[in-house]
Amino acid sequence: HYYSNTVCDIMKRKEIALFMTVGTGNNFNTNEEGFKIQARKLYSTINKIYPNYVVFFASDESEKTIKHIEELFKLDNDEFIPDEDYKIFQITAIDDFNSCFETIESAVWELDYEENSKKYEIIMDYTLGTKTMSAAMASCGMFYSKALISIGGDRSTGEVSAGTEIINYQNLYKIYDKFSLMRIRNNFNSNRFMQCIDILNYIVDLNIHKDSLLNLCKAYYSWDNMEFEKAYDHLTKVNTNQIEFVEIKKDIKKNLNALGNIVKSKSINLKNCYILASLINNSIRKAEEYKYDDAIARLYRSFELIAQIELTKY
Repeated sequence: HYYSNTVCDIMKRKEIALFMTVGTGNNFNTNEEGFKIQARKLYSTINKIYPNYVVFFASDESEKTIKHIEELFKLDNDEFIPDEDYKIFQITAIDDFNSCFETIESAVWELDYEENSKKYEIIMDYTLGTKTMSAAMASCGMFYSKALISIGGDRSTGEVSAGTEIINYQNLYKIYDKFSLMRIRNNFNSNRFMQCIDILNYIVDLNIHKDSLLNLCKAYYSWDNMEFEKAYDHLTKVNTNQIEFVEIKKDIKKNLNALGNIVKSKSINLKNCYILASLINNSIRKAEEYKYDDAIARLYRSFELIAQIELTKY
């Protein structure tokens, strides 16, 4: 029994926490009618997701909506208990993006990082509330890699009609891949080519020319390690006509020519001159990166090569 229970504990899934922005529905005839309609929408989503815990983000006014949700649970012979089943985070400045974001972020930290806290899978529903509240929740969800949902359905009346609600899970892989490309660009410009390769391996967007980017990074990584033939081979596989290489197309062509001279040159002296230039430039880069041992090693190799070049004159 102990073994069985232990395995069950290990295999136990995370509980689901549903984050929801709450509005007032003040475009209806009365505030009370608006609260009830908003409550029904939230209640419908809660029933579909069936979370273990709900976290509401509401203004002082829209908190009144939540009382109507409790009533809907009672009508279904169920209960919805504060603190036990749900918690309210009050947003005081509903049109201030930073205020909304920080409030939602604090709830993420509370559920994700506080000690003795249950482990939750957080799902964020940003459908209701002010546009700023929705934007802040969507941004926070993206920043912390949380599942984002919105509620769609028949909108022939301007609002999603009751009974037609559909939960739309937002797939953000394209956005995450764009962030990855920014990181790759920064790492590449800092000569951190292996980090670029590691990040590229996680990119899934088929519209990104991943193979050419990988070959570019592998080429410069090999060149950085004085593996000229490997570098040349990878660089020949880069399609410079693709959009990602517009800015550096001329540089790639120039570097391909330089590597070609090293790899294909029939003149040993000319080949050594190109290798010498690469070694000196590489040594300077290593020193700028505070990799002094590597820089000195390349300088020593440069001195040896200078001697070889000079000896060919005799």
